[in-house]
Amino acid sequence: MKSFIELERQRVANSILSQYSKILLDDTGIDITQKGRKRDKVDLTRIFCKYVRYNLGFSSTRIATFLNKTHASILHAANTYDHLYFRELNFRELADFYITRFAAIDGVEMEEPNHSDLMTLISCASEKTKGIWLKLIQDTEMLRGIATNIELVENE
Repeated sequence: MKSFIELERQRVANSILSQYSKILLDDTGIDITQKGRKRDKVDLTRIFCKYVRYNLGFSSTRIATFLNKTHASILHAANTYDHLYFRELNFRELADFYITRFAAIDGVEMEEPNHSDLMTLISCASEKTKGIWLKLIQDTEMLRGIATNIELVENE
């Protein structure tokens, strides 16, 4: 039997999570709390899981309880998000749209969206890929007039 405190925590969590799922339902007519394997629903579930897990800090178990899934399904959805975000333009645009909408609920403005996106991209890349990107950036017309050697100074 769950204690009063645990029941209250679950009620508050469901109240918070329902704000985000309601946006998806109102915009698309898709209820992510219902079972289904259609790509549109699965993509929305991935976006929802990624946001509430990593931006709001909800546990995968708490999210799973809300969505009537297992915690492993939540982790898989969040991990698959990363894979699709960097490989599929349509998914990335959909994710950016809803992440911005979700952030608005939280009162967070994307003051430096490019910085945030670049840091996310960099964190997922290998060192070799980062080197290739740096070379491409340094070779752009706009940066050719600027210093070609970039030195990183620690503790600056």
